[in-house]
Amino acid sequence: MLKDAAQVFHKNGFESHVLSTGEDIGNYAPFLEKAGYVLHHIPFRKSPLYFLSLFLFLRREKFEVVHIHPERAFFWHALTARLSGCKRILRSVLDVFLFSGYLRQKRKLQRRIARKFFGVEYIAIGESVKNIEQELFSNPTVIIKDWIDESILRQPTEQERMDARLKFDFKGEDVVVISVGTCNEKKNHYAIFRAIQSLKKSGHKRVKYLHRGTGPTRAQEMEYAKELGIDNDTMFLDFIDDVREAYWASDIFVMTSSYEGLGNVILEAMNCGLPVLLYNVLGMRDTLPEGKGGILVEPCEIYLISALKQLIENPDIRIRMGKEAFESIRKNFSMAESLAKLIVLYKKSND
Repeated sequence: MLKDAAQVFHKNGFESHVLSTGEDIGNYAPFLEKAGYVLHHIPFRKSPLYFLSLFLFLRREKFEVVHIHPERAFFWHALTARLSGCKRILRSVLDVFLFSGYLRQKRKLQRRIARKFFGVEYIAIGESVKNIEQELFSNPTVIIKDWIDESILRQPTEQERMDARLKFDFKGEDVVVISVGTCNEKKNHYAIFRAIQSLKKSGHKRVKYLHRGTGPTRAQEMEYAKELGIDNDTMFLDFIDDVREAYWASDIFVMTSSYEGLGNVILEAMNCGLPVLLYNVLGMRDTLPEGKGGILVEPCEIYLISALKQLIENPDIRIRMGKEAFESIRKNFSMAESLAKLIVLYKKSND
């Protein structure tokens, strides 16, 4: 998203910096630097020395706006930004934080203090995030939806689709199911593996599964595919620069997360003309505001298998939903509209 927004920020007179607080600067650093961002790296530590380094950095750079994204230590990042002299502090809430008990009360108080005394304004990326922030933390937010670069993650030409399928060695009669996302318990990829196995046992021999993602459960997922006997029909992809080729080679996008903030990969798949099959959970349901472009099913494998079977057996439905998905992105997830709202917040005086 930041890479896609770089030119818009530049045209509006912003000099944009990105601070990485991970252990390393991250895989996206070269792309952000090429897009024109000034990159910085201060590895996060639960230590006063980390916040001293952050304070000195912010004090030296004299940023007019600080936009915070991580939930981790958000309150202390906002306090440090305020102490450094920055008067305009924004916080994007990127996920639904279903905290309970003491932790919920603590984060609720921190959000209130940051809003009242540090002047922090909160941004939600979708309806689910906005509702959870209000219900659990009494925290008002403004919605600025996530966006994608519609010129890059786009529908393929027929030749581009054929070339992409050839790259992954898919045959014309293959029906390719794709998922994109980190391998972890939240994403619940195991449900997709079991659905693919069930479909193949029921006679759908040409179903293939394209699985793009790395993470803590990747090794277990690969082993699980072997146990189910579908490893020969499952292709595991690592981090690749051009994920759109994976979308272009596919027929159906599936996501079975327990919850999401929104699900940018869903938007990417929809803009590439894929019908999406999603669990009807927080965040993911926000990507189909009009119910067109895909199917929402309750988080149950029986419903998942039934919906997959419907899409596999009916190419006409896939084509219709793919067109609806593409149209929905333009209507409901405009990059230009979201960036215009964000720029208004950046330029707003906070004296």
